[in-house]
Amino acid sequence: GFLATMTQLGIGGGLGVTSLLAHNRAVYLVMGAVAALTLIPTVWAARTEGLVRIERPPKRPLAESVREFLRPLHEGDFAWVVFTRLMVSSGITVVLYFLVNFFGDVVLGPKEDAAKFTDNWLLVVVVTALPFGFFGGQISDRIRRRKIFVYLAGAAQAFVAIVFIAFYPKSIPLIFALGVAYGVGYGLYFAVDWALACDTLPDKTKSAKDMGLFHVALTLPQAILPLFGGALIDYLNKHVAANAGYRVVFSSAVLFLFLGTVLVSRIKSVR
Repeated sequence: GFLATMTQLGIGGGLGVTSLLAHNRAVYLVMGAVAALTLIPTVWAARTEGLVRIERPPKRPLAESVREFLRPLHEGDFAWVVFTRLMVSSGITVVLYFLVNFFGDVVLGPKEDAAKFTDNWLLVVVVTALPFGFFGGQISDRIRRRKIFVYLAGAAQAFVAIVFIAFYPKSIPLIFALGVAYGVGYGLYFAVDWALACDTLPDKTKSAKDMGLFHVALTLPQAILPLFGGALIDYLNKHVAANAGYRVVFSSAVLFLFLGTVLVSRIKSVR
């Protein structure tokens, strides 16, 4: 819950700053300053790292090292946690990365500022996500349940994507109401995703490495899907029908979220 809150506060702060400094190069100075300042607590917290000498592990063949490194991805509950996070992250990515284009082409007129509208919509998402992320984590610990939060999160986010592709809504109040619904799902998911990973770690002595693999499930879709999704949207919008690309790409988000939600049931050691 605390991790979800800090993440969402950071996202909200970033959205606020970029909205205020839109089209101003000073935003990059702010980003650099924030990145530098975040080093201070990190360096302070890690000040005792490296004081105890760690013996080198015995050498072994490269293929064996790679297999051992990737073992958590194909064994046990942790593998399902990583895979479902990959799917949910993919679903979130293919919606959020093309929202500004969707709003500009489908919802708003040509003279309206789609970038600012998207910032405002995302701020609604984050503000809604904050209490659900914070209190969702507390409630999850109290009732000792994780999966139900993932189910609710996936349903809420998929619902928003379905409304976008089924109705191409133009009502501004409805769009922001959908932002609230998306924020509920976004907050609930981030309330428990790291808890799921920590609860299913296969080897506590290798937690840093395994959590690194878990983190890749978040960042990999963000690095790859915008490239293919953007090209697909442009192609379909031009050669099939106006705005058809959004319908196809957002439909893939529904599929990703469905898989990332339903397959959580395969995790046996966590309720």
